Formats: sequence, structure tokens, C-alpha cells
Amino acid sequence: DANESWTDVEQLIYFLEKIKKYRIEFVEQPMPAHMTEESLYLKKYSPFRLFADESVTDKADFSLLKKIFDGVNVKLMKAGGYFNGIRLLKEAKSNNMQTMIGCMVETTLGISAGMNLCSLADYVDLDSFLVLKKEAFNMIHEKNGELLFN
Repeated sequence: DANESWTDVEQLIYFLEKIKKYRIEFVEQPMPAHMTEESLYLKKYSPFRLFADESVTDKADFSLLKKIFDGVNVKLMKAGGYFNGIRLLKEAKSNNMQTMIGCMVETTLGISAGMNLCSLADYVDLDSFLVLKKEAFNMIHEKNGELLFN
């Protein structure tokens, strides 16, 4: 997850070419969401699939997103809730985009909601509760890389 860390598209393409020998599934939001023209250019030359993250909030312009990205990361906290998250995932699929359920730094209460939507996702990234010093709800645990409800 690049978290919008690149602002020079040529440097980014050079970097991606250097790392293409590694087993990387996709690159998540390498450029800031407002850099539309640069992101359109990147899409033509990226050796990896590109996923939107910061470009997807409660409203998403899929007519533009599908030109820039191959997939979207939907986070319920940014989507404005459960039902809008479902809508975003379905709209991405209807635009032939891959989907991922992601998260902010959340407790297992938030993560459990995301887990219920995994059937709509090609990828799942719901591990943020593992970095919390004190997790109040204890609704989920991890075992051998798998998330399980308690």
C-alpha cells in the first residue's frame, strides 16, 4: 500500500519496473487521489495492477476510477457505513473491477462488519486490530493467518 506517496509519475514507473521481478499482486493507491492525469498515464505503463484506496470514499466516480485502477479497496469507515460499502463493492464489480475489503485502524467490532462482506471481495485486508495495544471487544482472533469469529 503506497498510500499516495509518489508524486512524480516517471520516478514511480521506474521504481515499479525495478521491483516487477518480485511477487507483487497489485499496488494500492501509489499517487495522490487528486493527480488524475498522472494516474491515467501511470495506468498505461504500470507493470502491476493498480487498486484505488484514498480515491474511494462514500462517493466514488466509477466512470473515472475504472480508467485509472483495476480494483478498489472499500473501507467501511470511509464508505459511510455498511450498506454504502455493499453498494460500492457491487458497483465496482459491475464496472469489471476487482474488489478488496480493507480497514482503518479498527477494533474487532469494525473488522467483524468487514468480515461479513468478504463474499463481495477478491481480496481482504482486515488485520488492523492486531496492532492495537488494548482491543475492547474481542470478537475476532487470528490463527495461522486466518481470521475467525470468537
